[in-house]
Amino acid sequence: MKTHWFLVGAAGFATLLAVGAEARGDDDDHEEGRGSALSGVAPVTDATWSAECGSCHFAYQPGLLPGRSWEKLLGSLSTHFGEDAAVSDATLTGLRAYAAANAADQSPYALSVSLARASAGTTPDRISTLPALRREHLEEVPASFVTGNPEVRSWANCAACHTSAARGSFREGEIRIPGRVWTGD
Repeated sequence: MKTHWFLVGAAGFATLLAVGAEARGDDDDHEEGRGSALSGVAPVTDATWSAECGSCHFAYQPGLLPGRSWEKLLGSLSTHFGEDAAVSDATLTGLRAYAAANAADQSPYALSVSLARASAGTTPDRISTLPALRREHLEEVPASFVTGNPEVRSWANCAACHTSAARGSFREGEIRIPGRVWTGD
């Protein structure tokens, strides 16, 4: 896969997407209009998921983690990363059903398939700890672009740089780091 790093933005998910494409036997399926129509991850379509999860942070798509991870996360909402994010039993039942049906290990979307394979045998409790995502972000993007950037502040703030993250697209050409210009590879 040819990769050009001349765009404003970070290295993004290019390598991760290439890994997923190689697993499918192609090299550019992540680009819309080429290969699979199911690139990236499925966008969030559940209003309760959007409202409950999106009230404090980006409403991460279930296709970013395997079902066992979502079950672990949803099972500990009263201590969700140091916060009490508990919901009613009825709401929790709906969130669990949505997460289970749309988790990475249940999704046909290319990025989800790749993430599910990469996390086989583990139960990651943070999207930012997935090895492929750590490699793409922590090893390739200067911390000053993210944690030192008042417009981004955290590696978990996907939508700050991935302009189409809410639609489930994390393509390299859609990355814009607020207040920064990416010139490296």
